[in-house]
Amino acid sequence: MLNDYNNWNIRIDAVDISRNALEKAKKGEYHSMSLRDTPYVYRNRYFSKKDDKYFINNDIINKVNLICANLYNDDQMINIADYDIVFIRNVLIYFDYKSCRVLLEKLYNKMNKGVFLFLGQAESVARYTNFFNMTRMNNFLTYRK
Repeated sequence: MLNDYNNWNIRIDAVDISRNALEKAKKGEYHSMSLRDTPYVYRNRYFSKKDDKYFINNDIINKVNLICANLYNDDQMINIADYDIVFIRNVLIYFDYKSCRVLLEKLYNKMNKGVFLFLGQAESVARYTNFFNMTRMNNFLTYRK
């Protein structure tokens, strides 16, 4: 949503354990339903449309670093740190209680002070740890270090 995003030092690391998911992400292809809540101004600015599909512009794709890694594996996560914002939407649902607690502690230790953590709507850190402070942003709950 930044009008001058080219003037910012933006790096997006997209981490997934699935190589298939990363290959799909590399295409930058979205069905129109995936962007149903995206205002047209951003669809027009950052995507090109062909039939019922949207393709993200190359200048955005070039800012994304696709990383195949297991978030639970310390060796694979060693270079993943120093983020200003973290999204792990719909990730915790795949872990048991103990694994969620360990993962959240690992993320907390890698995050800088003041960083926001965004989870999926059905997820919360409250039952796993009290490290994060819950913050409401409009209709969303976020967690802050």
